[in-house]
Amino acid sequence: MDFRVQQTPSFGLTSFPKSNDVLTTMHVEYATISPPSSQNDRNHPRDRKHHKQASNGLPFISTGEVQNADGRDGSPMWIVIDDIVYDVTDFAKRHPGGQAPLRNLSGKSCSWQFHKIHSKSTLESLGAELRVGRTSNVPNPYKEPKPTFIRQLWKPLFLA
Repeated sequence: MDFRVQQTPSFGLTSFPKSNDVLTTMHVEYATISPPSSQNDRNHPRDRKHHKQASNGLPFISTGEVQNADGRDGSPMWIVIDDIVYDVTDFAKRHPGGQAPLRNLSGKSCSWQFHKIHSKSTLESLGAELRVGRTSNVPNPYKEPKPTFIRQLWKPLFLA
Protein backbone atom coordinates (compact mmCIF):
# COMPACT_ATOMS: atom_id res chain seq x y z
CA MET A 1 0.00 0.00 0.00
CA ASP A 2 1.35 3.45 -0.87
CA PHE A 3 1.35 6.14 1.77
CA ARG A 4 1.38 9.87 1.37
CA VAL A 5 3.31 11.73 4.09
CA GLN A 6 2.38 15.28 4.96
CA GLN A 7 4.09 17.55 7.45
CA THR A 8 1.70 19.36 9.73
CA PRO A 9 2.86 22.61 11.36
CA SER A 10 2.10 21.74 14.95
CA PHE A 11 1.96 17.97 15.13
CA GLY A 12 4.87 16.51 13.15
CA LEU A 13 4.16 14.07 10.34
CA THR A 14 0.86 12.56 9.35
CA SER A 15 0.66 9.77 6.82
CA PHE A 16 -2.33 8.18 5.18
CA PRO A 17 -2.95 5.86 2.21
CA LYS A 18 -2.94 7.41 -1.25
CA SER A 19 -6.12 5.59 -2.12
CA ASN A 20 -9.35 6.29 -0.31
CA ASP A 21 -10.07 2.57 0.21
CA VAL A 22 -8.78 2.43 3.78
CA LEU A 23 -9.15 5.27 6.26
CA THR A 24 -6.29 4.48 8.60
CA THR A 25 -4.13 7.30 9.79
CA MET A 26 -0.70 7.09 11.32
CA HIS A 27 0.81 9.98 13.24
CA VAL A 28 4.55 10.27 13.85
CA GLU A 29 6.12 12.76 16.26
CA TYR A 30 9.73 13.63 15.66
CA ALA A 31 12.38 15.96 16.90
CA THR A 32 15.97 16.55 15.99
CA ILE A 33 18.56 17.38 18.56
CA SER A 34 21.76 18.88 17.28
CA PRO A 35 24.71 20.43 19.06
CA PRO A 36 24.36 24.18 19.44
CA SER A 37 26.24 26.35 17.03
CA SER A 38 27.80 29.59 18.16
CA GLN A 39 25.24 31.57 16.14
CA ASN A 40 22.16 29.68 17.36
CA ASP A 41 23.06 29.51 21.03
CA ARG A 42 24.34 33.01 21.74
CA ASN A 43 21.85 33.68 24.52
CA HIS A 44 22.45 30.45 26.34
CA PRO A 45 23.34 31.17 29.98
CA ARG A 46 26.61 29.24 29.67
CA ASP A 47 27.71 31.19 26.60
CA ARG A 48 27.73 34.88 27.41
CA LYS A 49 30.28 36.09 24.89
CA HIS A 50 27.76 38.31 23.13
CA HIS A 51 27.28 40.30 26.33
CA LYS A 52 30.96 40.41 27.23
CA GLN A 53 31.85 41.85 23.84
CA ALA A 54 29.07 44.41 24.02
CA SER A 55 29.89 45.41 27.60
CA ASN A 56 33.54 46.39 27.17
CA GLY A 57 32.82 50.13 27.29
CA LEU A 58 30.16 50.01 30.00
CA PRO A 59 30.82 51.30 33.52
CA PHE A 60 30.88 48.88 36.44
CA ILE A 61 27.87 49.26 38.76
CA SER A 62 28.08 47.87 42.29
CA THR A 63 25.68 45.22 43.56
CA GLY A 64 24.28 47.63 46.15
CA GLU A 65 23.56 50.30 43.55
CA VAL A 66 21.76 47.76 41.36
CA GLN A 67 19.69 46.48 44.29
CA ASN A 68 18.66 50.06 45.16
CA ALA A 69 17.41 50.63 41.60
CA ASP A 70 14.17 48.77 42.26
CA GLY A 71 11.73 51.40 40.99
CA ARG A 72 10.52 52.38 44.46
CA ASP A 73 10.48 55.96 45.75
CA GLY A 74 11.32 57.41 42.34
CA SER A 75 14.45 55.32 41.79
CA PRO A 76 15.10 53.85 38.34
CA MET A 77 14.09 50.28 37.57
CA TRP A 78 17.12 48.17 36.65
CA ILE A 79 17.31 44.46 35.91
CA VAL A 80 20.40 42.30 35.41
CA ILE A 81 20.70 39.74 32.62
CA ASP A 82 24.00 37.83 32.44
CA ASP A 83 25.81 40.47 34.55
CA ILE A 84 24.70 43.34 32.27
CA VAL A 85 22.51 46.04 33.83
CA TYR A 86 19.48 47.26 31.85
CA ASP A 87 17.40 50.33 32.70
CA VAL A 88 13.80 49.28 32.09
CA THR A 89 12.17 52.30 33.76
CA ASP A 90 10.62 53.68 30.56
CA PHE A 91 10.46 50.34 28.74
CA ALA A 92 8.21 48.84 31.46
CA LYS A 93 5.24 50.83 30.12
CA ARG A 94 5.52 49.17 26.71
CA HIS A 95 6.66 45.71 27.86
CA PRO A 96 4.38 43.16 26.14
CA GLY A 97 4.11 41.10 29.34
CA GLY A 98 3.07 44.12 31.39
CA GLN A 99 4.96 46.05 34.04
CA ALA A 100 4.55 43.51 36.85
CA PRO A 101 7.33 41.08 35.83
CA LEU A 102 9.84 43.92 35.47
CA ARG A 103 8.71 45.52 38.72
CA ASN A 104 9.03 42.21 40.58
CA LEU A 105 12.54 41.58 39.26
CA SER A 106 13.91 45.12 39.37
CA GLY A 107 17.10 45.44 41.37
CA LYS A 108 17.73 41.72 40.88
CA SER A 109 19.28 39.30 38.44
CA CYS A 110 16.72 37.67 36.17
CA SER A 111 18.92 35.86 33.66
CA TRP A 112 17.24 32.47 33.67
CA GLN A 113 13.75 33.99 33.65
CA PHE A 114 14.63 36.11 30.62
CA HIS A 115 16.14 33.19 28.71
CA LYS A 116 13.16 30.92 29.47
CA ILE A 117 10.62 33.38 28.05
CA HIS A 118 12.36 35.39 25.33
CA SER A 119 14.06 34.45 22.10
CA LYS A 120 17.67 35.38 21.49
CA SER A 121 16.66 38.14 19.08
CA THR A 122 14.73 40.00 21.80
CA LEU A 123 17.85 40.99 23.70
CA GLU A 124 19.71 41.74 20.48
CA SER A 125 17.00 44.12 19.29
CA LEU A 126 16.16 45.87 22.58
CA GLY A 127 19.26 45.34 24.69
CA ALA A 128 21.55 47.98 23.24
CA GLU A 129 19.23 50.91 23.96
CA LEU A 130 18.54 49.76 27.55
CA ARG A 131 22.08 48.74 28.56
CA VAL A 132 23.59 51.02 31.24
CA GLY A 133 26.42 49.05 32.83
CA ARG A 134 27.92 45.79 33.94
CA THR A 135 27.96 44.20 37.36
CA SER A 136 28.63 40.94 39.18
CA ASN A 137 27.20 38.91 42.05
CA VAL A 138 23.68 40.35 41.90
CA PRO A 139 21.51 37.56 43.32
CA ASN A 140 18.49 36.02 41.69
CA PRO A 141 15.99 35.34 44.50
CA TYR A 142 14.26 32.56 42.56
CA LYS A 143 15.69 29.10 41.99
CA GLU A 144 15.65 27.95 38.38
CA PRO A 145 13.39 24.92 37.88
CA LYS A 146 14.92 21.83 36.36
CA PRO A 147 13.97 21.51 32.69
CA THR A 148 11.69 18.71 31.63
CA PHE A 149 12.43 16.64 28.56
CA ILE A 150 9.52 18.20 26.67
CA ARG A 151 10.70 21.73 27.53
CA GLN A 152 14.20 20.91 26.28
CA LEU A 153 12.71 19.93 22.91
CA TRP A 154 10.16 22.76 22.79
CA LYS A 155 12.45 25.78 23.25
CA PRO A 156 14.88 25.09 20.36
CA LEU A 157 11.97 24.53 18.00
CA PHE A 158 9.95 27.63 18.79
CA LEU A 159 12.27 30.22 20.36
CA ALA A 160 15.20 29.92 17.97
